[in-house]
Amino acid sequence: MKRITLTLAVLSLSVSAFAQINHPMTVITPTSFGGGIQNYCPVEAKMLTIRSLSQSTKTEQLSGAIMSISDYTNLGILLATLIAAIVAGLYTYFTYKMLDTMKKQYIDTNKPKMHVTIETDTKSSMFYLVIRNIGNGIASDVLFSIDKDFYAFSNKRDDHNIKTYRPFSNMMAYMPPGDEYVYYLDQAWNIVSDDKHSAEGKKPINPHTFNVSVSYIYNDINCIESYTIDLRNYIKTTKSPSRLIREFEKLNAQMEELVKKIK
Repeated sequence: MKRITLTLAVLSLSVSAFAQINHPMTVITPTSFGGGIQNYCPVEAKMLTIRSLSQSTKTEQLSGAIMSISDYTNLGILLATLIAAIVAGLYTYFTYKMLDTMKKQYIDTNKPKMHVTIETDTKSSMFYLVIRNIGNGIASDVLFSIDKDFYAFSNKRDDHNIKTYRPFSNMMAYMPPGDEYVYYLDQAWNIVSDDKHSAEGKKPINPHTFNVSVSYIYNDINCIESYTIDLRNYIKTTKSPSRLIREFEKLNAQMEELVKKIK
């Protein structure tokens, strides 16, 4: 009889434990923690815990995706800024080069231009040395120079030596466009006779070949233009146009420029 009673007691405890696992159990909480009677189910608590963990994992994955998008956005902004900086740098460089080229063209167009030539007169058989500013700018601190002694009219005196003439020995303050200086050199027969003397081994009074240079300052730049002259190339040449004709030609060119500007 005792064995039957013990077996029934064990079965009763097992049924009671199974009922507590699968059914809510009554939990009495102290009044200080909200008080009252609450039902508690362990299975439901475990399910709630699993759901909470699942939601937390999804939140972390979503946060990671958002961070990835933000990183790509920042990278895109950085690349766009870098490209814009490169484009701005190239634009600045090419603009500077263009302005530098324009400046050089402006200076070249408006700078003085010295022209040294020989003119002849068939009536007097005279050779003239002509130095002219044919450019569009004013030359300052102008100085002429000749590399050899040359005596006008083959008159071997110091006051006839072109080297001693004022523009060749003293600097001029300026030389505007169109300004020219004309110097007597020698007559053709003296050049021919000097050529014969040279062929005979005698020293001629004046050289046939010499160099004339003009130094000046323009736009704070030191300039020098040099010309080599050979008088023998001008023997038996025709008379050059008179200066009056050249003045008319200059006036005509100026009138044409004025008409173009008016149009």
